[in-house]
Amino acid sequence: VADILLGKVNPSGRLPYTVYPFDFVTKRSMTDMSLRDNGGITYRYYTGKPLWEFGFGLSYTTFTYTWGNDTKLYNVYTTEEALKEKDSPIQYTVTVKNTGSMD
Repeated sequence: VADILLGKVNPSGRLPYTVYPFDFVTKRSMTDMSLRDNGGITYRYYTGKPLWEFGFGLSYTTFTYTWGNDTKLYNVYTTEEALKEKDSPIQYTVTVKNTGSMD
């Protein structure tokens, strides 16, 4: 608590799941496990407007981030090479900058 009061840490709370609107459950069968069909499911494939998206939350400051040189992050696991070498490490660089007034 002292670290929070002294500004040494930035407390935050983030949702670990997506909150869908009520009509989401009426538009698709509960047994339909396709990630992309019928409007998609999960934070990655859902095409509708969620009530609160995955990672939504509060912070006492603001941040910006930029990815390293590789901009094809969403295709990492869909390439044939990545599937063949599924146990080999994949490494990316992300630069995070505090743009707010709190450290």
